[in-house]
Amino acid sequence: MVVGLIVLLALAAPTAVVGTAAVMLGWLLVMGPITLAWKISFHAGASAGAVVVLAHLLPWLPVLVAGVMVVTLIGWARVRVAHHTLGQVLAGVAAGGGVAWAVFAGLA
Repeated sequence: MVVGLIVLLALAAPTAVVGTAAVMLGWLLVMGPITLAWKISFHAGASAGAVVVLAHLLPWLPVLVAGVMVVTLIGWARVRVAHHTLGQVLAGVAAGGGVAWAVFAGLA
């Protein structure tokens, strides 16, 4: 991810592309260490973060409406198949969405 981000910056990639790569790196840096001690949901985090990224790039209201439904379904499925607790899913949503929001707020 670091090398890819450097290449994107060197090639003057569009801000949205650089931002999206930075978000993915941020997920690894934030959620990676957490999951070593406590199994945070990367599925929930990545889906929530993707909604935040898309809400910055597209009309935000329809993205958030559809995104909340999709993220909720993903979170429900992770708990339903007993891969995560509700707390791990909610923490993933907060971490993934928070990282995406922080990166794109910094790009504005």
